[in-house]
Amino acid sequence: MFPFESVAYAQSAGEASSQSPFFQFIPLVLILGVFWFLIIRPQQKKQKAHQRMVDSLNKGDKVVTNG
Repeated sequence: MFPFESVAYAQSAGEASSQSPFFQFIPLVLILGVFWFLIIRPQQKKQKAHQRMVDSLNKGDKVVTNG
C-alpha cells in the first residue's frame, strides 16, 4: 500500500540500542520530579500551613468561615 513503509520498518528494526536501559528512565524521572515540585510539594506546604493555623486556635477563638 505505502511504498516506503517497508523501508521504514527495515531501518528501524535493524537498529540496536547503544544506550543502557538506565538512560531510558531519565525522562520519566525528570517528569516525576517536575510533577513533584509543581503539584505535590506546594499542596503539602498548604496543608502544613493550614494545620499550623488550626493548631494555633484556642477554645473560644472566633472563626470566620466562607459561605
